[in-house]
Amino acid sequence: MLLVSGAHLVHDIYTGFLPPLLPLLVDRLGIGYTVAGLLSVLQRVPTLLNPLIGALAERFSPRRMIVGSILCTSLVMSTLGMASGPVVLGGLLLVSGISAAVFHVPAPVMIRRLAGERMGLGMSLYMLGGEIARTLGPLVILAAVSFWGLNGTWRVVFFGLIMAVVLSRGLGRAVKSLPPSGYGRVPGTPPARKAVRFFLLVGGFLASRAGIKAALTIFLPVYMRRRGFSIWSAGISLSVLQFSGAVGTYCWGAWSDALGRYRTLALTGILTPILMAAFSAFPGVIGWCCLSLLGFTLFAQGPVLLALVQDVGGRRPEFFNSIYMTVNFSINALAVLFLGWGADRLGMLRVVPLTAIPAAAAAFFAWRLRKYAADGI
Repeated sequence: MLLVSGAHLVHDIYTGFLPPLLPLLVDRLGIGYTVAGLLSVLQRVPTLLNPLIGALAERFSPRRMIVGSILCTSLVMSTLGMASGPVVLGGLLLVSGISAAVFHVPAPVMIRRLAGERMGLGMSLYMLGGEIARTLGPLVILAAVSFWGLNGTWRVVFFGLIMAVVLSRGLGRAVKSLPPSGYGRVPGTPPARKAVRFFLLVGGFLASRAGIKAALTIFLPVYMRRRGFSIWSAGISLSVLQFSGAVGTYCWGAWSDALGRYRTLALTGILTPILMAAFSAFPGVIGWCCLSLLGFTLFAQGPVLLALVQDVGGRRPEFFNSIYMTVNFSINALAVLFLGWGADRLGMLRVVPLTAIPAAAAAFFAWRLRKYAADGI
């Protein structure tokens, strides 16, 4: 599980390069917030292929898929600063989106096979790698820009190349040690009708919080700049968010094994919009404290929902995980585009606080998920 988490760490360090680079790319290329949001959407469009990737993952080596995606993502994301225009930048992000989709479908299934009854803990370790990566990503790329400028960011690719070789050997041994069906009891796959209703509720939960997630993970550096902070403070704010998110990811995922998936989702669904409203209202020390707590509650949904989907997935975990990833990334991509469109018209300072309003519905969807679980999913 630590090896898979390490692979997640390496991969997502590179996918975390875009948000801190956005303020620089917006000024350099002369693009608006709508185009900036569209670029992020292009990075997520390949997630529509997740069901196909999930079907292929049942037949191909997960080790090769994981290592290959690390190689591709590191090569593409390291060259964002060299993009000569929005079209080239969009092409790079599209390729990185395909690579990210190839990585994120098989990796949680490997965790499921290893974790047994401690699914929440296993998903916490997996998501912890991703959250730590998003903490380090902004620091790595901002340091690269400071030393070499935007055109010199390609140098950070060598870290990904070296780690791909190391992980290839380690993951190869881990995959060979797995029994054919993993550890623990494998439940039956639910009927299609109940599965559809389940994913509709999961989609509702994700959609209610998607505005906050888009505002904080994509536009937070831009938002902080508009509030008067320096480029370094704006980048550090993203690292603060992601670091607290890493802590929350580990804690909430492990707690969900005892507290229950649905109670955990409901509790974080109540706390997140309150903290978002407080962060928007207080720009000083209180605002920074609220930002830290926001990361602790906002990213809690990641390991809990992954564990929940694996609980429901039965004997087709790859396919169920691919459906979840498609729903998750599609909703987040649309939220980023809509938020960028709204910021162009109303201003970033006005739009970001409004994201707390729909997030209040998350607790309702968590409650409805518990009801359907009682019906037998």
